[in-house]
Amino acid sequence: MPILFKCECGAPGMVPDEYAGKEYTCRTCGHSGVIPEVSAEDCVLVYHSGFPNEGMVLDRQEFWNGIAAGQYLPNDLVFHEGAWKPLRMVYEMPVQEMPQESSEPDIALQLSDLPPMPGFEKQGTIHPMRIISDYMRNFVEWTKRKRSTKHKTARQKTVYYLLVLFILVLGYFCGLGKVINFIRWRPAYVIVVNPDNETYTAKLAGREMELMPNGRIVFQDIFVSIATNKTLKLYKSSGDLAYSVKVPVYPLLDVMVSPGDKLSFDVFSLEKQKEVKFNGKLLQDLASEIAQNKAPNTLLKIENELRECAKKLHSDTVRGQIFTSEAYSFTHCGMARSMDYMEKMRNKKQTQETPPPPKPELVNTTLSLTFGGCRINYNADVKKSTYNIVADIRKPFLPVKAEDLTKQKKGLVASPFTGRITFDISHDPKGARKITATSALTGKMTVNKIDFNGQWRYLPVSKPDSASTWQWTWNYDGMHTPKNKKAKPQYLKINFTHGFDGKETLTVK
Repeated sequence: MPILFKCECGAPGMVPDEYAGKEYTCRTCGHSGVIPEVSAEDCVLVYHSGFPNEGMVLDRQEFWNGIAAGQYLPNDLVFHEGAWKPLRMVYEMPVQEMPQESSEPDIALQLSDLPPMPGFEKQGTIHPMRIISDYMRNFVEWTKRKRSTKHKTARQKTVYYLLVLFILVLGYFCGLGKVINFIRWRPAYVIVVNPDNETYTAKLAGREMELMPNGRIVFQDIFVSIATNKTLKLYKSSGDLAYSVKVPVYPLLDVMVSPGDKLSFDVFSLEKQKEVKFNGKLLQDLASEIAQNKAPNTLLKIENELRECAKKLHSDTVRGQIFTSEAYSFTHCGMARSMDYMEKMRNKKQTQETPPPPKPELVNTTLSLTFGGCRINYNADVKKSTYNIVADIRKPFLPVKAEDLTKQKKGLVASPFTGRITFDISHDPKGARKITATSALTGKMTVNKIDFNGQWRYLPVSKPDSASTWQWTWNYDGMHTPKNKKAKPQYLKINFTHGFDGKETLTVK
C-alpha cells in the first residue's frame, strides 16, 4: 500500500509503504523530512484520464473542489481502504443536469445533419486498426493498474495459474502437441505383417494401404501429442473386417503388429557377434582337400561350426501381437523409413555422450550372419540353411593330374595356379548337399603351343544317404583369340569328374 503525505509547503507526495520512517526531499521546495508511518488524512489518491498510471495525490480540499466543479466523473477511481474503487461508491457525486430540449422540433433532412447524442462525440469513419490499437492500449493500462494495486490474494493467484496451466495442457492434447512433435520431428512408425495368404486393406490413423499376402507394410511418420492407442483394421477384399488391433503409438516409437498372433519371431543378440569366433583352421583344411583333389568332407565340420556360432547369438523365440522398439530393434524386419525421416536424422546433431545400449534384434526371416569370412543365412526354425564359404588356396596346384591330360591328348599342358574359391552350400529336398561355385579360378592351358585363357570351376555334390560320400567335378572353359582378325576363335573345354564310386573320367573337347 502506498503512503500519502504532505510536505510543510503543502505539496502532496506518495511512496511505497516500505519507505516509512526514511528521509525524503520535497521536489517543490527542497525541504527534507521524514516519511510518516501512515497516510495523511487530508490526502487523496485519485486516477482520472490523463493522470499517471499509479494515480495522482491531491489535497482533500482540492479534490472536493474538483468534484463540485464536475472535473471528476463518477467512474473515476480513488484508492480507498487498500483498493481502487469508483468515486460514486465512496463519495456522493453531484447530479448532472440534462440539457433542456428545444420547444421547437429540430428535423434533420439527412443523418449527417443530426446533432451528436449527449455524452458522445460525432465521429467519422471507424477504422478497424484504430479500434484494435485503442483496445490494446486500454488493455496495457488496465494490466498496469492491476499490477500496481496488488489486490489479488494468494488463493486467487493459485487458481489463476492453475487455469492457465489447464488451458495449455488442453491445447497440447487438442493438437498443439502434434505441431510441437512435428517441428522437433519425433514421429512414430508402425509395421504391419500379413500372416495369411489373402490380400487385405489396412487402415490406421486416417491412412489406408494395401497389404499383400504374406507381405508387410509400414505406416510412416505418424505424429501424435502423447502416448495413445490407434485402432488398426484389416479388411478383406469383400469388405468384411478380418482383424481389429489396438496399437500403442507415441513419439519415437516403432511398433510391429502381427495380427492374430500367427507369426513367430526369432530374437538375436547381435552385439555378441564380435565375441563369437570361428575355427579358421577348418578353412585351411578345406583348401588343402580341394588342391589335392580329395572329397571336401571338411565342409561338414564347417557347416556344424557355423550353426554353433549362430546358436550362440540366438536368445529366444517369441510369439505375440504387438512388439515395440522399447524392447527390440526392427533393423532386420524391413523398417522402411521415409525420405523426410532420413534427411532429418542425417541433419540432426547427436548430443548424447554415450550411445544407448543395443537392443535385441527381432527377425522373422532368415538372418545373414558372418563369422571368419564365412556367411550363413540362418533360420532357427530350419535345420538346413545356406552357407557361403571362402577357401583360400595358397599353394600352387592343378585341378587334374598333368599326366592324365598328357595321356588324353598330347601337347596339352596345364599351368599350376593359386586362388580363392567362393561357393554356396545348399540342401536339395532329398537331403544332399550341393555346392554352387560363385567364383572361379583363373587358369591357363596350352595345346600345341596355343594358349587358352579360361576358368576352372569346382562343383561337388554329396550323396543323399551318405553325407561323407561326394562326387565332384572340375570344369575348364577357355578361349584362344588369334592375332589374325579373320581367323575364328578357338575354344577348349575340359571336364574331370570323380564319381560316388571313386571312378574318375576326363574329357577334353
